[in-house]
Amino acid sequence: MTSPTPPPARGRVLAVTGTSTDVGKTVATAALAAAFLLPEVRGALAAAPSLPEVRGAHATSHEGPATRPPRAAPSLPEVRGAHAVAPSLPEVGGAQATSHEGPATGPPRAAPSLPEVRGAHAVAPSLPEVRGAQATSHEGPATRPPRAATVAVCKPVQTGVAPNEPGDLAEVARLVGDVTTVESYRYPEPLAPDTAARRAGMPLADPAVIVRTVDDLAATHDLTLVEGAGGVLVRLGESATILDIAAETLAPGTDDGVVIVVAPGLGALNHAELTVNAVRARGLRPAGLVIGWWPPDPDLAMRCNRSDLPRITGVPVIGVLPAGAAALDPEEFRRAAPTWFDPEWLAGTSTSRPASLARTP
Repeated sequence: MTSPTPPPARGRVLAVTGTSTDVGKTVATAALAAAFLLPEVRGALAAAPSLPEVRGAHATSHEGPATRPPRAAPSLPEVRGAHAVAPSLPEVGGAQATSHEGPATGPPRAAPSLPEVRGAHAVAPSLPEVRGAQATSHEGPATRPPRAATVAVCKPVQTGVAPNEPGDLAEVARLVGDVTTVESYRYPEPLAPDTAARRAGMPLADPAVIVRTVDDLAATHDLTLVEGAGGVLVRLGESATILDIAAETLAPGTDDGVVIVVAPGLGALNHAELTVNAVRARGLRPAGLVIGWWPPDPDLAMRCNRSDLPRITGVPVIGVLPAGAAALDPEEFRRAAPTWFDPEWLAGTSTSRPASLARTP
C-alpha cells in the first residue's frame, strides 16, 4: 500500500494587531522582524520542523540545521546581519511587493513572479485596478548563504498614504534592513480601510487575495509577520478583519498566533482584555503581549499595568519596547531589538507562560 504524500511545508506565521491605533504596532513589527533575524533565533527557526500546509497554502520545504541552539541566557546576544528573499506572489489587487536584500553568498531562491525589472518600478500584470500601486523587486548580488532563515512582513491594507509615498513597510524596511515586504492595498485617506476605499472610489480589499499573499510568503519564508490596521476588529474590506485573515493563515496547534501590541498607560488593561477575548473567540492563540512604548520614567498606572497585564489576560508580556525606539539609528535598532523580547519566547522554547514577563528596558 502506497504511503500518503506528506503535505508541503510552510514557515511560521504571526499576525500582529494592536489594542487601538497609535500603540506602536509598526515599530513592534519591525522589532519582531529584527529580533527573529538574530543568528541564534533564526537558527532555531531554520531548525524547527516545517509546518503542514494550511487551507491551500503553496509551500516549499525548509530544511535547517540538525539541532536547535541551547536555551538563551537571560541577557540576549548581539544581533548580526541577516538575509531575506522575495517570494513568489499571487496576482494581488494593487499589491506592492518589495524585497530588501543585503550581501549574499549562495544560490538564490526561485525568482519571484514579478516583472523582470531588477530594481525598476513596474505595474504587475493582470491586477485589479488600484490606483498608483506598484510591484517592486530590489535585487542584490547573485549568491547567498544556504538556509539562512528569512523573514517577511505583510501589510494587507495601508491607509493615509498616497501612491509612491513611503508607508509603514518603508519604515519596517528602514529599521530592519534585510526583510521581504508586501503591501496588498493602499488608500490615500487616514481612515478605516473600508471607509477609505469607499471615499476614494477604489476597490475594497479582497480577503482571499490577502490570504493567498500570506500563504505564498509563508511558503518561502521561515517567518511571516502580518500587520493589521488599527485594532483587532477594524474592517480591512467589506467585513473581514485581521482575525479573519489569521483564521485562514495560522496553523492550529503550532507556534502560529496573534501578537497583541498594547499601550502602557491607563486603559491598557481593558483594551488588552477585550482584544485577547476577541482573538480567543475566533479560536486563535494569543501568542503574547508587546508593550509598544515604555517611557524612561513610567507613572504608577504603567508600573502596575506591567505586572497586571498577564494576570488579567492570561497572556504573557513577551516584549517591551522603549519609547523612541523608531528614532534609533537602524544599526542600533537591530542590535537592541532582541533585548526587548523574552529570549525563551524568541527561541520558541516557551511560547505560553502566563506568569512570564519580558525584561523592562
